[in-house]
Amino acid sequence: MFAFARSIVLKDRLSNEGLIELDVTLDEVGQQWKEQVLEAAAERFERRLTQEVSAVRIEIAASRLSIIRWVAGLLIAHAGVIIGTVFAIMTFLVNALKP
Repeated sequence: MFAFARSIVLKDRLSNEGLIELDVTLDEVGQQWKEQVLEAAAERFERRLTQEVSAVRIEIAASRLSIIRWVAGLLIAHAGVIIGTVFAIMTFLVNALKP
């Protein structure tokens, strides 16, 4: 803030040097306040970010498990189809080779 922006009454009571000192003090306090606010906001942001990333990791882990279950089930079904096909072919050949 600038000393010339203050009211005349304040200037009369504090003088020019007093206004300058008041401005310097207010600037210092304002700077400290800004730093404290930014620090608190950064801490809250980091905490929230950590929570959200943890939630995403849990969802990814659950998705992986679901995909692994589906793949295992499909492999078992595929093996069943192959075994059934081989059994059908063997049955057909045995019946075809009977006199």
